[in-house]
Amino acid sequence: MNKKDWHMPPELQWFAKDGEGGEKTEEPTAKKLSDARNDGKVAKSKELDNAAGLLLLFILLQITMSNLGGGMLGLFETFYNRIPEFLDDSSKGVSAVFASKLVRQALMDAFDMVIPFFAAGCFVMFVVNVLQVKWKITTKPLRPDFKKFNPISGFKRFFQKILWLNY
Repeated sequence: MNKKDWHMPPELQWFAKDGEGGEKTEEPTAKKLSDARNDGKVAKSKELDNAAGLLLLFILLQITMSNLGGGMLGLFETFYNRIPEFLDDSSKGVSAVFASKLVRQALMDAFDMVIPFFAAGCFVMFVVNVLQVKWKITTKPLRPDFKKFNPISGFKRFFQKILWLNY
């Protein structure tokens, strides 16, 4: 056998502390954690937000279904009965101005019925997020990164993907 056949290349993952994932061996310093928090980089579960929102929705629907259904039927009856008020005598039909008023009023009344759901959902999402990441407001994640708006690098990535797909 040749000496090259006996040579085994070093597997660097063997030297990682926690196995094959190659996790970092040092714990982050307090400064790194503080900087990450100030940058808005915090661990947060989106599934917890969604689960809390769905749970709240189901509870609110269970509690208010009879009132909500009755309100929708009342809304339909009210506007069905108000249609003659919006008829234009000259054209023997519904004019566009009065029809838009009728639809606008129906949408506003329907919005009034669902606004408690939206308000409760926003409140629950806010509370769940505050409980997960504490109260820290930062606008740094909202700032645009102009390096990502470079059209030349965008074309390079686009054509690299096309070339990769052709192989």
